[in-house]
Amino acid sequence: MLPVFTIHRERERDKERERENERASEQQTGNSSVTCLDFRGSSLLKACEGNAMQRLWRTLILLQTVWALSWLGVGSLRVDDCPDGAAISWTLLEDKPLAGDVNTSRTESVMTFDPVMIDHEATLLCKVTCGLESKHARASVLVYSFPDAPVIRGQDGLKLGQESMLTCEVSDVFPAELLTVDWLRGDAVVQTLAGYSGSLGFHSVQTSYVFTLDREDVGQSMTCRATLDLQGLAAEDRSRETSVPLTPRYPPVVVEISDAVSMMAGSALSLSCSAEGNPTPQISWSFKTAGGGSRPLSRGSELVVMATALSHAGQYDCVATNSEGNVTATVEVRVHAPPTNTAIAVSPGREVLEGEEVTISCRSEGAPTPTLLLRRVSQEGVELQRSNSSLSFNLSSALMDDSGLYECEASNQYGSNLVNTSITVRGQLVS
Repeated sequence: MLPVFTIHRERERDKERERENERASEQQTGNSSVTCLDFRGSSLLKACEGNAMQRLWRTLILLQTVWALSWLGVGSLRVDDCPDGAAISWTLLEDKPLAGDVNTSRTESVMTFDPVMIDHEATLLCKVTCGLESKHARASVLVYSFPDAPVIRGQDGLKLGQESMLTCEVSDVFPAELLTVDWLRGDAVVQTLAGYSGSLGFHSVQTSYVFTLDREDVGQSMTCRATLDLQGLAAEDRSRETSVPLTPRYPPVVVEISDAVSMMAGSALSLSCSAEGNPTPQISWSFKTAGGGSRPLSRGSELVVMATALSHAGQYDCVATNSEGNVTATVEVRVHAPPTNTAIAVSPGREVLEGEEVTISCRSEGAPTPTLLLRRVSQEGVELQRSNSSLSFNLSSALMDDSGLYECEASNQYGSNLVNTSITVRGQLVS
């Protein structure tokens, strides 16, 4: 019948005999495992259960498969079928004291590391003795720290068409020499930093990637992937990554603006302009004055005039501005109108003395510029002068026969406008 094990604390044994037994057990079992402990919390180590002597050895063999990363884990061995009582002990192969806290109950022996320290890296042996027979299993305890995903900096300073740099930092890593940091542009690896040589302890590992952004890169992503190649670490805990979009800064570019406009006076005018850039451009409108200056109008992508007049004809500038620069686009507005504000004037006045000099002038507004025609109505509409701009007719020495009605007609393709005035020439008094 197989012996039945119960749990009790292992009594003190001769150190040399214990090492000989360990070496003998190593030759018998050849079992080893790797256990990863995380800096971020306490860890405990566990072994599987067994019900009889042969199951006890199987338990020790399976020990390598169940020690794993845990926030709070215990290394324990449970033995149920040792009638004379089983002794369980934990030792280190290295020449240093056992750092974990051991707690042995009737059913299992527990070793706890709280908190996990770098010094806890060691080769740990769990030994069980039942009567005259003893076996043990060995595990390599590897301490690591890999608490956070990489942090990427510099993406806010990217500029289109210029050399730019991103930095990636992986904080509080141990062991840093097992860390690999890859830069990925889209899905392609473009740069790799493998390993870090430095003093013992956990480190912040930083790497930079220098590149030039083209317009076709805008909207793509850049990824920093950190991988800790530690034996025994679960696959899902080995790699962490962070991605940022490539949104470089660049000066505004006007992508759309209204075409040149021809319209009748009194109609509503609406002009639109859009621009892209990073940061987002601010759009403003201005009007080029006759003197070559610029008169500010409004802000926003759209400019609206409810009822246009001739004064609204000219060049309108759309100005897009951000921190990287500005750009201007121009749209021409032409306003058509029939002659208006037509006026006729006589100098020095409508009543003059014979022999005085008299000037008759006429002006009008319209687009195109109206043609001006001056006639004397009292002589069956005799044409006195025609002009395509301003009109000025001169009587160098007025005669009484020059008295009469004068009219000025302004006309263009959109209409005409007629105004008149009378002139009275009086004779000189004879003394």
